[in-house]
Amino acid sequence: MMLIGPQPEGTWLFNFLGSAREVLSEEDAERINSALDALSAVISGDDNVDVDAYFPDLGSS
Repeated sequence: MMLIGPQPEGTWLFNFLGSAREVLSEEDAERINSALDALSAVISGDDNVDVDAYFPDLGSS
């Protein structure tokens, strides 16, 4: 917390190697959590993972 200062309880934070690096918006926190869920699904070996479903903000190109 030395890098970002005191924050109210419930604030979303980006933490790296035990240090809070950045205050996140709720939207950014949801995107990060979704990406981590995708990673977990892939690592679990599920052959039917629809990775695109975890990244709706990227859309199809």
